[in-house]
Amino acid sequence: MNFEDSSVNEEEDIPGNFESCITSNDLILERILYFMTFDDLLSSARINKRWNKLSRWELGRNRKCLAKIEKDLPCQDLLRLKEQFEGKSYIPYQGLSIGYSFGHANCKIVEDYRALESTEFWKTLPMKYLRVPLNQYTDCLAMQLLKLLMNQRSHEIQELVVPSLYYRIDDVPDFFDIERKIRPNWLPQLTSLGIGDIKDEWILLQLVAAAPSIRNIYGHVRPHHLYKLFEMRKAKLITEFICDPASPTDAYTLLRFAELKPKLQQLRIADRSADKEPWSSFAASLLESSSTSLYHLEIELLDLILLTSSEKLSLLHLKHLHIKFNDRLDKQLGFFVLSKINFDFLFPNLTSCKISRSSCESLYSQEQLELIPVELMQSNFVCSTVRQITLSDNCFNLWVESECRSVGSLFPNVTCFQIENCRQPGTYLKYTLAYWQNLESICISTVEYPAPITNFDVLFCGISKEEWTYLRSLEKTSPGFLQHVELVPSAWSLLHLKNLKSVKISVMHNDRCPVPRRDDFVLLSSLTGHLVFSKMSELTIDLVSSDCLSKAENACCLAFDDLRNFATISEIKDKRQR
Repeated sequence: MNFEDSSVNEEEDIPGNFESCITSNDLILERILYFMTFDDLLSSARINKRWNKLSRWELGRNRKCLAKIEKDLPCQDLLRLKEQFEGKSYIPYQGLSIGYSFGHANCKIVEDYRALESTEFWKTLPMKYLRVPLNQYTDCLAMQLLKLLMNQRSHEIQELVVPSLYYRIDDVPDFFDIERKIRPNWLPQLTSLGIGDIKDEWILLQLVAAAPSIRNIYGHVRPHHLYKLFEMRKAKLITEFICDPASPTDAYTLLRFAELKPKLQQLRIADRSADKEPWSSFAASLLESSSTSLYHLEIELLDLILLTSSEKLSLLHLKHLHIKFNDRLDKQLGFFVLSKINFDFLFPNLTSCKISRSSCESLYSQEQLELIPVELMQSNFVCSTVRQITLSDNCFNLWVESECRSVGSLFPNVTCFQIENCRQPGTYLKYTLAYWQNLESICISTVEYPAPITNFDVLFCGISKEEWTYLRSLEKTSPGFLQHVELVPSAWSLLHLKNLKSVKISVMHNDRCPVPRRDDFVLLSSLTGHLVFSKMSELTIDLVSSDCLSKAENACCLAFDDLRNFATISEIKDKRQR
């Protein structure tokens, strides 16, 4: 792992060294860098020594720049970080992001820890921002170093994120060996606290109790956290919240929180809460109080209809909408419900919309259907602001073709299209892409078993299965033939997308390839490379796949071996799914 995105060397202040002096040009450059994005700052650091120094200075002063310790081998990454920056007066980071995988639990590097503890390096590690998992039963170097840092330097932390928890931790100060006398105030400078989807409510509450200066509580904050946060007078600091009826709490506590009129930035309304009291009034109150602050909303389809049908509410700053979709509602009502929602009025600045399958897949009751206003059926709207659409988890199950066409019509100005964690994404592609001629990027994440195989050649080239078979046979009998073919698509193809700049396909291989393998069991081949990719000079192609269990025993259906001349190919490190 390389922790340096570019050369990070602080220039010496030598008389006559013009570049190290503060001049009017430096002041102008500093002002320019102030408005650059994080990625642009990393790129500008490669221009020359002067830009490197000022770009890194800007990153260290105003940006949240973390040294990322990968979860697969965090101990090795920490040692590598030590080797790279030990003895240097400047470390170009403001904090650490430590990953940890469950399969790494047996790691024991005692000697390495002693060597690390005996040096001054751990005292110079940046601690302003910290993103760390917690695991009680491991001797991994990453966990040992984390405990040391939290014990000795917790007073430096300004933002702490705990994304995951392995096993139950009853007492957080005990876990970090915090001295008894400082426990009431062992995070004195902490102003922002984020918590992952951790079932143990005490983790959040103990961290909040130790931070007298805290001003922002976010992440997976649920109703059952509210009572204790009220006792500590910290409930008004919540900026992200999950409105979940499954979380045990009482109506009085919900009412108290609603009366605070919180200015939430992210809100998740889960499990069809808008058709039940007091959750209906509570969710409506949170949306109303956060109308000028909310930028991310996750909500069930029925809740979205009920909470916005009156069109009295407008979420002015909402950028990202995640809809938990149940197409059974469309089937019961007989029309595509989303087209009945006035997105441009309700969410005038919405830029991205994600549609994923709802965990509630049962039919809606007659009582629930009667809550939907009759006037909802009378209009059809188009959303003009959304530029990014994500379809996730096989969200359309019953009427796939119809739903895909409706999405294309509802969001006509899409430039970025993503399909996430989907089996057989071909249907989603076939009936949506033709609607978006100005697409700039396509990102597909698919799960293959591998039969039946999605054939991207047919979709991307715009040819029939018979044409595909014919062209493949010609390429086998006359190698190099495809390089001289000018494709005339008989259907929609990638060649129609004149603005397309990026295609990424990530495929999870969950089984052995069949033996014997059929010729048409191909995900993507050089046929698309020669006929399409080679004709689109500005197109970047990234192909990622997990390894095949068949390995050398049989050719893999999902490999991209014959596309190496057209694309960047890499391997998925995550665990395969079942």
